[in-house]
Amino acid sequence: MTYEVNMRIIKYELIVRIFVERRITMRLNETKMQILMGEQEMNIRMLAERSGVSRQTISCIKAGKSCSPVVACKLAEALGVTVETILKQ
Repeated sequence: MTYEVNMRIIKYELIVRIFVERRITMRLNETKMQILMGEQEMNIRMLAERSGVSRQTISCIKAGKSCSPVVACKLAEALGVTVETILKQ
């Protein structure tokens, strides 16, 4: 791994740790997720398999529910983007 990749991993681990300790949840941008899934010809089942997040959880997130930072990171990784890309602004 490159230095840049290692630093990004450390950054996300620290962010996740802070969010988990404070029990903070995140809202993801459902439209961006849907676009990213469409670009990769991915359905909910495929995203669930790639991310390790249940189909039910993904469906809830797409319906506007919040999720934990850990789930957000798993989904972003499975979609090949950073968490910031799919966060609701």
